[in-house]
Amino acid sequence: MLTFVVGIYKSGTSLITSQIEEMGVPTVVEDFRSESNVTGVKYTYNIRESYEVNCLNNDIIYSTNQTEMYFKTENMPDEIEEIYKQRIRDFYKKIGNDGVIKDPRFIGTLAYWIKEIPEGTKYKIVFVFRDDIEDISNSFKKDKWFVGKVDESVGYEKTIEQLINNLKTTYCS
Repeated sequence: MLTFVVGIYKSGTSLITSQIEEMGVPTVVEDFRSESNVTGVKYTYNIRESYEVNCLNNDIIYSTNQTEMYFKTENMPDEIEEIYKQRIRDFYKKIGNDGVIKDPRFIGTLAYWIKEIPEGTKYKIVFVFRDDIEDISNSFKKDKWFVGKVDESVGYEKTIEQLINNLKTTYCS
């Protein structure tokens, strides 16, 4: 069975995924390192997500001339290019259509992943919803990954509001 963990950045998706993993459910995550250079200081992040899913979701979002932080679900197309569909199908084959997959970008891309699930494969969606904008904003500000990704003219709070609106618009209507 496939299980998708969906929520905005800093909402608790990693915690939920870790808890599911501790129960013995296979997860589709690997440790990978991300290097960032923020204001002249080099930071290394050990990220626990599927790098392949992360990159594929970024590619889908970038194909709409948006970024992973500033995309609107209403600007996402009904259909994606065949190359992205094939990459999703290849990923499912690679994992044997089983496991927990987590990526905050699923708030904008999950519909494409659902459409490509092989016939007869069961799936579940776990939504993690956290709407305390101030608390999330403080988490963003502490995490160096977000430095340079959040447009200072927009601000953290407006960025978070847009991400929450994406989640609500897509999954709570």
